[in-house]
Amino acid sequence: FGSTAGKGGAGIAELSLGAPWFQNVRDHIDGARALALAAGKTYSVLAMPFIQGEQNVTAGSAYAAYRAAVAKLQDDVTAYAQGATGQTAPVYFLIYQTTWGIRVNKNVALAQLDLCKKDPHFVMTSPCYHLEFAADFLHLKNIGYMKLSRYQGRVLKTMALDKKRPKFVTMKAATVRGSK
Repeated sequence: FGSTAGKGGAGIAELSLGAPWFQNVRDHIDGARALALAAGKTYSVLAMPFIQGEQNVTAGSAYAAYRAAVAKLQDDVTAYAQGATGQTAPVYFLIYQTTWGIRVNKNVALAQLDLCKKDPHFVMTSPCYHLEFAADFLHLKNIGYMKLSRYQGRVLKTMALDKKRPKFVTMKAATVRGSK
């Protein structure tokens, strides 16, 4: 099953356990499990694509605070999924690396990368710098979201069918020339 429990324009605190939004995650897990059981199947949650961070960039979130909050959210989603489904495996967060406001506040983008490098429960699907952005330079164009979803699909396939942790490309250096 696939579902979308997202909330546009939300900071990490608005998505976390204790915030009203978290009930959406519970409802999606419970609803998918109920459908599986009705079909005589079992259900577990392998991964949750997690596209978030821009609001925290705008808010000036600190690296350590953002990193800790996202790690806590992953722990809370895993705890709920394990309790609801009986699964023992964690719920992996498939995240992207935001590029929004990177010149002003790089903390969120660095925390996202660090989580994927150091925490086995986080997998980088793709950075966003190479995707097509809308005129606001915050949201992707439809083609950008399509490409991002293909990256997410490839990561899910590698995890679910190939039983491997996907590797991702990381930069060693970057150079900016000009003002664009």
